Amino acid sequence: MPAADTPLDTVRLRHLATKPTLTSLERLELDDLLLRQSSLRTAKQRTGVAGSRRKVENRLKFRLGALALQAGLADWSDDELRGVFSAASRLTTTQRAKYADDGARLARMPDPTKPLKGNFAV
Repeated sequence: MPAADTPLDTVRLRHLATKPTLTSLERLELDDLLLRQSSLRTAKQRTGVAGSRRKVENRLKFRLGALALQAGLADWSDDELRGVFSAASRLTTTQRAKYADDGARLARMPDPTKPLKGNFAV
């Protein structure tokens, strides 16, 4: 059985849950303990979901930042970047498809700053 609020609550919950018959006051106490236990479990789940959401958002931010660096935008000001991103958000689907094709072509090109692999001696 999952933990309630305190160790004493856990002991009391176990005692009430295994008792064959309960008085109305004990039944009310058991219901209250079960409700607090459920609330605690829900709060822990919410915390986990919030942490997962932060991880996803951080991955997206890192991805966008990496793409901006790869595109050579590191020396642009924040205002310039906001303006470009704002303009990009207003592109039509057709315009976005053209830029996607250009981006895919650029991604396949070798990086001019890295040395070529292989033996090119003549």
